[in-house]
Formats: sequence, structure tokens, C-alpha cells
Amino acid sequence: ERVFTTALQADPPPGFAISKPYPRSARITLRGREENIFSVLEEDLEVDADFEAVEGAGQYRVPIRVLRKGTSVNIEPLEIRVEPAEISVTLEEEIQRSLEVEPRLTGIPAPGFELVQYSVTPSKVQVSGPRSIVSDLTEVQTDTIDLTGRSEDFTVEIGILRENPLVIYPREMTAAFRGIIREA
Repeated sequence: ERVFTTALQADPPPGFAISKPYPRSARITLRGREENIFSVLEEDLEVDADFEAVEGAGQYRVPIRVLRKGTSVNIEPLEIRVEPAEISVTLEEEIQRSLEVEPRLTGIPAPGFELVQYSVTPSKVQVSGPRSIVSDLTEVQTDTIDLTGRSEDFTVEIGILRENPLVIYPREMTAAFRGIIREA
């Protein structure tokens, strides 16, 4: 017997999004001949939630399925057990919104200097997710930018925070912050 943990994929039907937290991993137990089960690579077993029977928004218990590929395909006998065997999900309509990118600033410039202007590029990003969560969002924030001791203009590459795992953020999760510092 061999046990390992792997990521659990949960891709709801088009137009819908999962609106409540759900398990992000699953535990796989393999049973079979020792030489067979230890030759299976962990990445050759994918685990995902099966949304085939889902029809619209609501709460569902969806089964978890295991997709065999690569080294695991031709191994017989091979018993595969996955935990959890099913998950509870709540589906809502998926919406998209364009949100302002707001920098998180900390510290103060060097004595006698001040931040007079700044810009963030991109200034807006597109996010998507369940209506109940995305409709309440007003902005996305960046990692913290420290102004402590600065006495001249600067540009930094900063990360955009992924504050909610149920919201889909853009692939490019960085922004350029340009600060203009002048004598006070």
C-alpha cells in the first residue's frame, strides 16, 4: 500500500463559480504489487471533481474521480482509493469585474522629502468569480511598498495580492509602481 496527497482540481461548468471553501487536496491510496505501486509517479494520477450531473446554481455533493495517465495506465491489478470520495460545493453565477489596483504603502520618505505622486501599471485588472464575492470587491491590493528613507524617484515591480482563493485573478500578478519623491 502506498499513500500520497495531491492537488484536487474543481472546475465548475462554464458560467458558474464555487462560492464556498472546499478541500484543495485529496489523499490517494494505491494497493497492488509493491514493484507496481512504487513505479507509479504521483503526477500520473490526477484528481478532479466530477460536475457532470450539475445543472445550475445551488449546493451539490459531487464525486471525486481519478484520471490515470503515464506510468499508471497499464498497471494491473491496481486499486486506487481517493479521500474524500466526494465534496460539497456551492455554485453561483460567475461574473467578471474590472478593479482598481491599489498600492499598500508603508513608512515615510527621508526627512525633508515626501511622496508627491505615484502611478501603478496596470491601474486596473480583470477578476472573475462567484457573484456574491466579486460584486462586493472594490479594489485589489499590491504587496507592501516601503517608502522609508527614500529621497528620489523610484520604480519597483510588486506582486498583486490574491486575497480570496475563490476569485480568479489575472495570470500576470505583478504591477509596476512608480513613485515621485520631492523635497517637502
